[in-house]
Amino acid sequence: MPAVSVILPVHNACGTLRAAVESLEADVLALSGTAGTEVIAVDDGSTDGSGELLDTLAESFSWLRVLRIPHGGIVAALNAGITFARGDLIARMDADDVSLPGRLPSQRDYLAGHDDIGLVGGQVVFGGDRRHARGYALHVDWLNDLRTAEEISLARFVESPFAHPSVMFRRELVESHGGYRQGDFPEDYELWLRWMDAGVRMARMPVPVLQWNDPPQRLSRTDERYSVDAFYAVKARYLARWLSRNNPFHPAVHLWGAGRITRQRVRKLQAEGIRVAGWVDIDPAKIGQRIDGAPVLPPDQLPPPGACFVLPYVGSRDARAEIESWLDAHGYRKGKEPSAISHQPSAISHQPSAISHQPSAINPMPWFPTLPEIESTAERIAPWVHRTPVLTSSAIDAIAGCTLFFKCENFQKVGAFKFRGASNAVLCLTPEEAACGVATHSSGNHAQALALAARLRGIPAHIVMPSNAPAIKKAAVAGYGARIVECEPTLDARESTLDAVVRETGAAFVHPYNDQRVITGQASAARELIEEVTELDILMTPVGGGGLLSGSAMAAHYLSPGTTVIAAEPEGADDARRSFLAGRIIPSENPRTIADGLLTSLGDRTFAIIREHVRDIVTVPDDAIIRAMRLVWERMKIIIEPSAAVPLAAILEQRIASDGKRIGIILSGGNLDLDRLPWQT
Repeated sequence: MPAVSVILPVHNACGTLRAAVESLEADVLALSGTAGTEVIAVDDGSTDGSGELLDTLAESFSWLRVLRIPHGGIVAALNAGITFARGDLIARMDADDVSLPGRLPSQRDYLAGHDDIGLVGGQVVFGGDRRHARGYALHVDWLNDLRTAEEISLARFVESPFAHPSVMFRRELVESHGGYRQGDFPEDYELWLRWMDAGVRMARMPVPVLQWNDPPQRLSRTDERYSVDAFYAVKARYLARWLSRNNPFHPAVHLWGAGRITRQRVRKLQAEGIRVAGWVDIDPAKIGQRIDGAPVLPPDQLPPPGACFVLPYVGSRDARAEIESWLDAHGYRKGKEPSAISHQPSAISHQPSAISHQPSAINPMPWFPTLPEIESTAERIAPWVHRTPVLTSSAIDAIAGCTLFFKCENFQKVGAFKFRGASNAVLCLTPEEAACGVATHSSGNHAQALALAARLRGIPAHIVMPSNAPAIKKAAVAGYGARIVECEPTLDARESTLDAVVRETGAAFVHPYNDQRVITGQASAARELIEEVTELDILMTPVGGGGLLSGSAMAAHYLSPGTTVIAAEPEGADDARRSFLAGRIIPSENPRTIADGLLTSLGDRTFAIIREHVRDIVTVPDDAIIRAMRLVWERMKIIIEPSAAVPLAAILEQRIASDGKRIGIILSGGNLDLDRLPWQT
């Protein structure tokens, strides 16, 4: 049995594959006298002749094993290779890089002599053009300087600390902490963060082990899943986990950097529960303002060392170095143990890690609300929200061939379930945050819900709405006392206008669905339904951004584990189903449906829950939605909007196996223009 298994994913790499395989020969031969080595080339559905070339190479090299799988991307290839591998040590290699002589024996010997180290990398030689790829070259220089486990641990929230094809790790780590995950993020960086979060120590040998090439087709240059924002999203989750254990002032931090891009990315941290107690900046135009309810301070007004936690959150390497120098000079120390924390190095990557091959697709360390969080949320919002009725209809049951229980959120305040999440978000604000009010961009039920919740708490609400939003919706929002800020009807315009409003007012941003406070609030509807109706076989909701669906799925998971959760959406806006099947978020593009409440794309937080706890997402055409909506109006004598009718339409169209089942349906809302009923147009 070999001691070392090299995993080499291959997808259309005919031009570089031979050099990559041949570069391993010397090390394989060097180890053949001991426990041996195998190289597993995983042909990930190549169409350019790479498969045939692998067969030719396997005839020449007995240590080369070829595994063929349908094209599924880098994660599928890596996990298939690890499953196929026989070695206790796993080494990585890519088909467009070159392994340097002595790499495999030296890494094997290092792990044999350091029982406390789970993964070891080595220095890499940058194989690109430094003049035209300066960012990658600087990244290589930076990671080559990281050697000890302590240095790597502290730097992991700056940038990815390893070149993926340069590492060797113990197979037992995969068995203990899981292998590569699909997601809208770099699969290697997520793995390093997850393993280090579990306590795995990693090191780097101070010798070159790999020539890390930089071909123009490298997907880290061309695919959004290796974008800077993708890195931010991954590190935000793990950084929040680290802060929860190591920041004595958790969840409060003083965050250095108040620029627009920084603020946008800080929202990912805020969505993880981190609260910015103060913003630090040197721009006189920003100092004195309030952002999300917290003041913008000059550095000399920071609380003293030991009285706060300072988190530099800037992208520029030079700026990061200057900030750390200032903090060091003024007595703040880099955090290692909880008792020694005053500041942590920057958590933002300036350049994306250079990764080759096919990307992947889910949430790295997804946030799942706990049962105590769901219960405490329900208790918090109970005085604010209606406990809506659960209605039945024997006539509709006879048509559908099953027993249906309708949770009537069309009777909720503002006529939609959205008030549950909005009220929870508003009630979770500290007095200081609440004083500046709340802000969001929405043209639908969330706008009205947040406006009313703010009014009930007596705080301002600033709602960014597109200029073409229906007058009736603007009137409803204004009627709840909110300030409406109009913008052009584009997503960029919404976000930039919202950013300006938040900067101007210091209001706290409340996302319509991709916010843990909102998700736990929406969970209360399903919680009430499950309390009232026992032994549900299926729970159904419509799905747009996923707030109601993800909250309902978690409520069912804890309170009715035998209940299957299924969602339904229009065929003309089927991004949730396509995302569900693909294992990654596929944004909605030009959706066309009568169900205008389901036009938004899933968020990363809602998608993570949906992938884990939802059985299926089905689709129905608009004509079926209209028929289901009219059926409810006629037989139950209640008003529901098209979005609320989508789950019933799926049952009536036999998109799920419903015969004889007990099915709960959350009727999401009842807001629509009564002068333009769909069966009259």
